[in-house]
Amino acid sequence: MPLSEHEQRLLEQIEQALYAEDPKWANTVRISDPRSHYKRRLIRASIGFALGVVIMMVGVVTSGSALIPLGVGGFVVMLAACLWGLSSWKRMNGFGDSAPSSGPAVPPGKQARRGNRGTFMERMEERWRRRHDER
Repeated sequence: MPLSEHEQRLLEQIEQALYAEDPKWANTVRISDPRSHYKRRLIRASIGFALGVVIMMVGVVTSGSALIPLGVGGFVVMLAACLWGLSSWKRMNGFGDSAPSSGPAVPPGKQARRGNRGTFMERMEERWRRRHDER
């Protein structure tokens, strides 16, 4: 629903007041590309992965059974960094959005393979119904 002219003027006045009050914050907020946020998260996840590798190698290579949990902890750090980085990468490239991205259009009459499939349980229920109806 579009804003009325009065609401648009009020919004512009609020924005101008915020920019005048704190220009540094306004420049930070003004960034229009959310992918830059996900790029930073991806870089941090890469650093976390490398740190996890180092921790794991220290725990595995160093002799002594007391350092084995350190190796396991390093593996957990690696795994967490991978999951965090993967989620950031997916969101940065538009794979994690619920709305379809502006990718190539699907020709009419043909649907994307995964687009028309439900959850696992829905598919199993549908197979069960079809099997039961055939009898």
